[in-house]
Amino acid sequence: MTLEEWQDLMDRDPEESRTEDMAHMARVRQLARGLSLKDLRARIEAGMEETISKQSVSTLLGTLIQEFARRDAAQACDFLFRKKYWRSTGNVFEEWGRQDPQAALAWIDAHTVEAHSEFKGGRYQIIRGWAENSPAAAFEMMVDLNQKGKLDISDEDKVGPGSRFKFFTSWAKKDPEAAVAVSTSHPELAFCRNAHWRNALYEINPEQRGRLLAAIQSIADPELKAPAFTECAVFFAGSDDPLKAIPFTQDQSLPDYERDQMRQLVLEAWVQRSHPEDAAQWFWNSTPPGQETDALKKVMGAWSECGGRLDGALAWLQSLPPDRLPAGAPQIFAMAGFPMDPVSALRGWLALQSAGEFTFDATARLGQYLSSAPQATRLPALLREAGFPTELTASILAAAGQREE
Repeated sequence: MTLEEWQDLMDRDPEESRTEDMAHMARVRQLARGLSLKDLRARIEAGMEETISKQSVSTLLGTLIQEFARRDAAQACDFLFRKKYWRSTGNVFEEWGRQDPQAALAWIDAHTVEAHSEFKGGRYQIIRGWAENSPAAAFEMMVDLNQKGKLDISDEDKVGPGSRFKFFTSWAKKDPEAAVAVSTSHPELAFCRNAHWRNALYEINPEQRGRLLAAIQSIADPELKAPAFTECAVFFAGSDDPLKAIPFTQDQSLPDYERDQMRQLVLEAWVQRSHPEDAAQWFWNSTPPGQETDALKKVMGAWSECGGRLDGALAWLQSLPPDRLPAGAPQIFAMAGFPMDPVSALRGWLALQSAGEFTFDATARLGQYLSSAPQATRLPALLREAGFPTELTASILAAAGQREE
């Protein structure tokens, strides 16, 4: 890489498209691999100076540091420590975990007192890299470090999801049955209780996926089965065949509250993926009698979060049996849809009012919500655009503490 090429890379426009950005990073990696170790270090040092004034240089520098670590992670870690450059240390430790995890852990022990706080997560990163090659050995070391107080994997807040993603995915690629067995053998550890099988299901091949699903379905303890089933259900809900998620939500061995939570997560993932009306209908059909109001709030919340068209939501609501539709349906529809499409939300409220009956309570509730809703200052114009009758408009504006323009 010549000085001119280096300068060209540093001067790159950070607002380029994603395609241009990917091509740029591919070029950086290619050029970096052609450098001698001496030149690579020189370019990294130059980048450390530039990154202070150029944010776009940080990504470039991280790529060069990754190449340094790929060749010699131990030397790369020493180099960053001497330079007191704490960015990219996670990638370096992870690479060192692939190359020589015992040496990497020893380095952490030797530098505990002096090291910057950024190095405190180094043991997690080392274990992640180690797990790609030897997940069983990496797990044994992780448990040992936990017992010695050097690595806390018992607290949910102290175990980053990225560590669990990579660890159990790596293990599932090699031995799905063993990965599941280990995750259920240490329920006291947050690291195992929340193994994030969803990530593994995305990455492993069909044969491995079948084995992993079979192992998960064989879990006997309902408390351990519930989070694993939830991961499977959400994976399928976001796939091309969301119907495969449904059997996981129907397992009667799971506590009711776990199945209820799973159903909501499936609804949200399914709505995001495709055909929100199908997801809504499934959720509605599986809702016990008496819980329609809560179910409708969840459906409309998920629908609005995914940016689905409100006319589709309105058509779905109007297709439901009137005797099961809760009295508060118009208000629920309006509140969920107003931030996304205020005019359509107001039109839906009008359409859903039973036989055109606009009671004082209904108009008061809508007006109170609209008084602090987004675009509340435009309320008179929005009501007119939605086709509200003059008298009804006046009532809602009064409840909202506003007057007709």
